[in-house]
Amino acid sequence: SAVAGFSPSSMKMSMEQTSARRDFIKSAGAAVIASTGAAAFPSVSSAEVTVPAQFTEYEFPNDWGLSYKYEEDAAKVRGHMVTATGLGKGAARMEDYGKNMKK
Repeated sequence: SAVAGFSPSSMKMSMEQTSARRDFIKSAGAAVIASTGAAAFPSVSSAEVTVPAQFTEYEFPNDWGLSYKYEEDAAKVRGHMVTATGLGKGAARMEDYGKNMKK
């Protein structure tokens, strides 16, 4: 009968079958991750990274805020970001600089 097909005795798998399924799933999963991971992330050598030197002495800018002229604002923000990236530990007014960057 149809019910007999779902009885516990007919649904038991041997340990070899269970182990073989688990091994297959592990290897198939690893293969999928390996193949998609390589395509999703570019290799390290494809990106050029320039890190500015760290410094603690700098001239604190007074040109915060936006003028709503894209070219001027973009250049100003980029300059502030480069300076902020280069600030080393103990730089003067570092906290103020960070707060102004968020405005």
